[in-house]
Amino acid sequence: SIAAILIGAVGAIGLLTTLTINVLERQKEIGVMRSIGASSYTVALHFLVEGLLVGFLAWIVAIPVSYSVAILLKNAFQLETIEFNYPPLVLVLGFLIMLVITSLASIIPAINAARKTVSEILRYQ
Repeated sequence: SIAAILIGAVGAIGLLTTLTINVLERQKEIGVMRSIGASSYTVALHFLVEGLLVGFLAWIVAIPVSYSVAILLKNAFQLETIEFNYPPLVLVLGFLIMLVITSLASIIPAINAARKTVSEILRYQ
């Protein structure tokens, strides 16, 4: 549905913004990693995995929270004809969509972190 797409887009933009700010705040850490021999690939992978971990934790929290909210809404509006259930296929599809969106949102900050050289980082510290 359109609402699900919009919710996913807002989540991706939020994650992209968070990870971009994270890269900016962790310039010294990136500089230390690069100065002790970490490759651009290692730095990029570090931030990509971090983004995937944030997405995974958000997905884990979202399942029970959304189910609880659905039950509260059902009881508040006395909706007896609507059943809220999460078939395994919906959970798997949600997980796969989360992986794709999180990966896409994490790529730009990861590449930005990987492109930084030690001299470039130290110049602005």
